[in-house]
Amino acid sequence: MAVAVKELYLTIRQPSFAARTVRSLYHTLTNVTDLVLELPTHTPSSIFSDVHFENLVLFKTNLPHRTLILFLWRHSSLKILSLGGCGGRTEKCPLAGLT
Repeated sequence: MAVAVKELYLTIRQPSFAARTVRSLYHTLTNVTDLVLELPTHTPSSIFSDVHFENLVLFKTNLPHRTLILFLWRHSSLKILSLGGCGGRTEKCPLAGLT
């Protein structure tokens, strides 16, 4: 069934959730094209450890940019990218050098 999932909209409002559970969900969803994540702002960047969606076209999230560096590097062929604010940081955005 997970192979048939093309669009995933995941909203978690509970500050303490099991990131490992979300990571295991990612690994079962091999054909996702659209991924929309609304997660607590203190979500660890490890939420994207070893995650790669071959067919990902759209990615939207509220996560701070520092959490997304590796994920966006792995998904450089994204066509639609919608990000929230940088995360209230005063220094240079962590994504500034990402191409």
